[in-house]
Amino acid sequence: MSRRQKIRIIELFLLMFLGGVLETLSVSLILPFTNAVMNLEETYQKSFVIYFCSVLGINSPRDFLIFLLAGQERLIQILQPDFTFEDERGCLTQLVHEGQRQVNVVTTRGGVFRGGHYHKENVETFYVVYGRFRFTAERDGRREEREFAAGDMFQVGPYVLHGFEYLEDSLVVALYDKGVEHADGTIDSYTE
Repeated sequence: MSRRQKIRIIELFLLMFLGGVLETLSVSLILPFTNAVMNLEETYQKSFVIYFCSVLGINSPRDFLIFLLAGQERLIQILQPDFTFEDERGCLTQLVHEGQRQVNVVTTRGGVFRGGHYHKENVETFYVVYGRFRFTAERDGRREEREFAAGDMFQVGPYVLHGFEYLEDSLVVALYDKGVEHADGTIDSYTE
């Protein structure tokens, strides 16, 4: 990986974690941080890149290349449950331990479509208990499509139009960080 690519990764890391704050920071504040990471031993640089990729749900060299070339955050963020414990009695999977205000359990028959909407306020997280579906996410002319199955966990952010093409009967848990239903009766769900 070239020095330029490494610097780009660090800049993207800062953009993701500092959000809009970064836009107000001067370049003189960003460059020292970038140079400090660049001066780390090679093994620490690799650890930094591996951690950064895991946070973004970049699971393959192809996904990583797409991310670098696009210079943008993925529409579909791959997640992992907080923890899983399994023994002879069965399995316990803790999806999250904070940050969610609404949880829905959705059963769907294979061969149908659900979704075709977006949320302005909510980050929506999904966990597939069983089944399989093709998930599509779109925003600002960008489109991502991915197939999910039992045990997969992922999320989409606000303004990401999303839909599910169910390939078989499925059970999915959907979690919302703010909740879809407002006190005034309006709903944070919109179509194109």
